[in-house]
Amino acid sequence: HYAWGSPAGAVFLSAEKALAAIGTGIHFVCDYEKSAFAQKIGLGSKPHAVIHNGLWPEEFEPATPGPQAADILFLGDMRVLKGVDTLLDALARLNTTRHVTACLVGDGPDLDQFKAQAQRLGLADKVIFPGRMAAREAFKRGRILVMPSRAESFPYVVLEACAAGVPLIASNVGGIPEVLSQDNLVPPEDVSALAARLSAALAAPETVAASAAGTRSRLQRDFSADRMVVAILNLYNRLR
Repeated sequence: HYAWGSPAGAVFLSAEKALAAIGTGIHFVCDYEKSAFAQKIGLGSKPHAVIHNGLWPEEFEPATPGPQAADILFLGDMRVLKGVDTLLDALARLNTTRHVTACLVGDGPDLDQFKAQAQRLGLADKVIFPGRMAAREAFKRGRILVMPSRAESFPYVVLEACAAGVPLIASNVGGIPEVLSQDNLVPPEDVSALAARLSAALAAPETVAASAAGTRSRLQRDFSADRMVVAILNLYNRLR
């Protein structure tokens, strides 16, 4: 997400360029990453491959929401980059017509800002902030996971959630579209689109569950750790 025009970007991208010059090949974990690298640094004639992260068999164990699970779950760093403010605005809009609860799991530099926003929007009795916890534990705290990020690369939590059969709605950014279908994606920072998609999902839980089950089956086929290992070994053999 860095640009050459910023001081930090110049440092990081210069390091990437130097490493690319001495490296034998490049392994990208998503097409988005490859595209960003090609644009900012350049692939040249360097051998490369896109190999998505893989999931272990135990990660496909279904996660069942607990009896006190909230309607909406967020899991991630409490930063503006993650779009938590957009989610809170969407929740406020939803609560004008129905009672919708949310569990926002995580910690970070903007946590107090989000707590204040929830208070200001009248969501104090509908939103909880339990802090950090393991992903598998967090999945029990909500019925629909929402990732309203302004920017991402290829977040592993998307794979974890889909493998566990957790219904997921996310921003159409980074490598997320390489995992989720368009039906599960919304434009970043679009409160209206997010509220509408959540409203439709909450109104049709059986449809949402069926979609999540289909995504889980696809990941078992295309995103297994065995498949990833074979692809990485093939890349190393090619480079050798």
